Amino acid sequence: MAESETRGTVGARLGEDDRDGLYLGDAIHFFLSAKRAGGRSEKTVDDYRKKLELFQRWLAKRLGGEDEVDAPYISIGADEVEA
Repeated sequence: MAESETRGTVGARLGEDDRDGLYLGDAIHFFLSAKRAGGRSEKTVDDYRKKLELFQRWLAKRLGGEDEVDAPYISIGADEVEA
């Protein structure tokens, strides 16, 4: 998923600038990069990516509305992860 696709207006609604701070999409990218560097197969990394992107879109919609595709990392807590 391209960086331009991972930014929405959730941050602006929460009083944060969309260009600043860590977003869930960024954390997912870092996680997948670490797994690749650790020697996981591309099939495994792709499976992680698919599941995490579904979670990312679900959470963004839950926090910011139907048109959102990403959420600020700071807005994500245990309640959102457990839901």
